[in-house]
Amino acid sequence: MLVRALLLFASTVLLGLGLMLPIVEIGVDLTVIVEQALEQNAVAFFFLQEQGFGIDAVTGLLPEASVTQQSILSSVQALFNSGDYAPAVIIFLFSVFFPIVKQIVLALAIFAPTERHNRASRLMSAVHRWAMIDVFVVAIAITVLSTSSGWAADVREGFFFFLGYFFLAGILMMLLKRDGSILVPSQNAKIAE
Repeated sequence: MLVRALLLFASTVLLGLGLMLPIVEIGVDLTVIVEQALEQNAVAFFFLQEQGFGIDAVTGLLPEASVTQQSILSSVQALFNSGDYAPAVIIFLFSVFFPIVKQIVLALAIFAPTERHNRASRLMSAVHRWAMIDVFVVAIAITVLSTSSGWAADVREGFFFFLGYFFLAGILMMLLKRDGSILVPSQNAKIAE
């Protein structure tokens, strides 16, 4: 029980840090992006030339490169504030709500194991399969942005804390399933027969 309690504590701390600390740092240099767009679009380039604007004049009007860091919670808040409710709710459910509920279910399975927790534990077992999808989405986004000119993206510490939470919570779930403290959907079907 001590190992399970320590895993629960460590995974909860990692989850909190993973939610609050930046997971990605994104930088954008509009000058590079506009220069490339004008070089690839001859019509726009010649139109600007006719109007008396060269590439240097256009890029001189642009702001300097900017860098921003986003945590999972700040991303949800920014999406919600900008009116992008669907992605905000999806990210909130799978990255914030379900992991917190899973931690509560794991705590109940460790400290107060009863039959009442079986339905919640089956739900968490099913959701756990999809819990890593946001980690993969961040990794793919960073890869795409890092290979695009004018964009730069770096993984920040929150990403690794969230990844650590996922693995520790997964190990804890495996230990509890092995003990029978958490039922998986296939075990439920055997009990019903």
